[in-house]
Amino acid sequence: MGGLGLWVATCAMPPALAQSKWQKLAEGESVTLYINPRFIAKDGTYRRTLEMQDLKVPDSQGVRSRSYLNEYDCESLFYRISQVKSYSGPGLTGRILFEAMEQGYWQKIQPNSLFAVGYVAACVD
Repeated sequence: MGGLGLWVATCAMPPALAQSKWQKLAEGESVTLYINPRFIAKDGTYRRTLEMQDLKVPDSQGVRSRSYLNEYDCESLFYRISQVKSYSGPGLTGRILFEAMEQGYWQKIQPNSLFAVGYVAACVD
């Protein structure tokens, strides 16, 4: 099964089961970033990952956590996210508040950002 298929399978899992596979990458004042190391798909210089952001307090729309598929262009230092699910509880629990299945635009990875941390986990051997 390809990376995307594995990601879809993970989204169908109960949150507690899916959460047990997460590896903490970074923690800031307002958010903790996790990656599921079992779902890093490689395609040449591109990587696809399944990531989760766990917010310390709800944002203005009530979101406490979100999962998303992230694609990294390891050669050009770009990323794009898609298939975002936002939850009312921490650790992908509670109600799903928002779902956006669209693919985002490629964006430059900014130094010292969460996406820079994800890039290192996905692209640096």
